Amino acid sequence: MGSLRLLLGLAAALAVASFGVINMDPVAIAYYKGVLRLPLFYVLLAAFAAGFLLAWLGGLFDRIRFRHEARALRRQARTLETDLARAREQSGRLLAASNPPAGEPQAPSSAPPPPAGQPARPVQEEGKDGPPA
Repeated sequence: MGSLRLLLGLAAALAVASFGVINMDPVAIAYYKGVLRLPLFYVLLAAFAAGFLLAWLGGLFDRIRFRHEARALRRQARTLETDLARAREQSGRLLAASNPPAGEPQAPSSAPPPPAGQPARPVQEEGKDGPPA
C-alpha cells in the first residue's frame, strides 16, 4: 500500500511539474492598488495552497473537538471501571458474609417463621443422620 501511494504521489508531482513548465506565461492580476504580473503556474499554485490551508484549518478545529471528546470518554470509562471494581468487591464481601466457610456453624436464618398451625421443620445437617428429608 505504501509503494502504491509513493507511485501515485510521484505521478501527481510529475503532472504538476509538467503543467508548470508549459504554463509559465505571465498573467495580469488586478487588485485595488495596481496590477501584478506573475506566471500562471504560480497563481494557480498559490490558489491551491490557500484552499489547502483553509481546509486544513477547518479540519484542525474538528480534530481538536474530537480529541477533547475522546479524552472525556476515556475519563468516563476509567470512572465506570473503578465503580465496577468497587461494586464487584462489595458483592464479593456480601457473598462471603452470606456463605460462611465449611465447618463453621451457620448464623440463625432470617427466614420468616412457618405459618400458624404448621410445625417448624428441623434443619438437619448432611452427613450426621443421613440425607436431609
